[in-house]
Amino acid sequence: METIRLDTKAISNDLFTIRQANQWIESAGKRPRPGMLFDRFWLEGELAICFAATGKGKSVLGVHIAEAIARGFEIEPLRKTLPPQKVLYFDLEQSDKQFEMRYAVDEDFVFKGRNTKHYEFSPNFLRAQVKGYEDFPKKEYKSYGEYFYEMLSRCVRVTEAKVVIIDDLAFLRRGRDRNGQAARLLQRLRELKDKEGLSVLVLARSPTRATMRGMVTLADLEGSAEIAGFADNVFAIGGSFTDPSIRYLKHIKVRHTESAFDETNVPLFRIEKADGNFLSFRYTDEFADERDLMRHSREVYDNELMSHIEDLAGEKNSQREIAEKLRVSKTTVNRYMMISFLEQQAAEELRRQKQEQKQKKEKRLSPAQERDRRFQELVLQDHQRNLERQAAEAAALGLPPPPRPDLRYCEPMTPSSVFRRPDIDDGKCDCTECLAGRKKQCLEKALLTSRSP
Repeated sequence: METIRLDTKAISNDLFTIRQANQWIESAGKRPRPGMLFDRFWLEGELAICFAATGKGKSVLGVHIAEAIARGFEIEPLRKTLPPQKVLYFDLEQSDKQFEMRYAVDEDFVFKGRNTKHYEFSPNFLRAQVKGYEDFPKKEYKSYGEYFYEMLSRCVRVTEAKVVIIDDLAFLRRGRDRNGQAARLLQRLRELKDKEGLSVLVLARSPTRATMRGMVTLADLEGSAEIAGFADNVFAIGGSFTDPSIRYLKHIKVRHTESAFDETNVPLFRIEKADGNFLSFRYTDEFADERDLMRHSREVYDNELMSHIEDLAGEKNSQREIAEKLRVSKTTVNRYMMISFLEQQAAEELRRQKQEQKQKKEKRLSPAQERDRRFQELVLQDHQRNLERQAAEAAALGLPPPPRPDLRYCEPMTPSSVFRRPDIDDGKCDCTECLAGRKKQCLEKALLTSRSP
């Protein structure tokens, strides 16, 4: 086979660079492999997205990851292969007071010989808080999104940070073009990442209803069709139906490596304050199959205990009273009652869907059809009363009841079939045969003939 030879120098223009595939591999092979910032979920030089429903702890995890990178420790059991480095965290959700309260000691926590009540972050952790949510110099920028990106770029250059975390993407999802704004920001972040050599993590949301559907998928990422293509990695925080306090991490999209944390192998965490003042994800020393965490039926519960809890709840007992009577924890009662409620909700939803399907199948009747239907009901009711009267008369005479005709094979009597024409006193026969044009089969003549001696 003839080999096509190209100049060893790259052929390029303002947009593209062309080299032989082997040349790309040779030049890229001289550079070191990207290190792990957050195991395979987020590698050096990547743009990653982490999403979760409201209340699942994405901001808690974002700060935990930022502090781990800034200080140089690992979030067990996930690996980190890079030395400590500067992290720029854009907090677009919390005020400074809310942030302070998250990393303060709870009142009921007993300090052990420490002078401060707040967690002391690494000096490498830089937090940026937004000043304004609407106003921007409209003479210089076409939109708030453009203004936001320009200010973010300046912050990156001034701080010289190579790791950027944005919490969260919903800040720019406004107006009618919500997904378009988010997509444009991610596109520009990807360009900035390549230009400045950054590693970027964007926190995003999933609709609350997504948490009720079961296993987490890419479709649960809000605006996934527009923004997922810009990300190298996408992972999610999920919750467990069997234990509301459990969180798990699942790898949804992988571009450069194989996934080690798919639905068959998700690490489990609980959100707690380490040392009383650092709100973080604590590993529970367990991995699980996501499908097991979604089993919210009675299969994984004590049926007898479930029955007792439902009976006591039906008697208007509080969760604390039920726990005391059954000698179980209040958390257990809460979990069992939640499962019972979810089952009732699922059953009600199934009934509603079946009713809607049934109504869709039933065609709406025209006024004439509705009139015929109601007339037929009245005829059947009158027929039933006649049968009951005949049966009562027969019983009074000691006779067996008359046979009941099978109405399934009778032509339905409706106004449209009985009164086809008005009954005019014109001296003509009005039997159905004559009205149908069959005078030879006149029923009135047949009746008179049968009565003649």
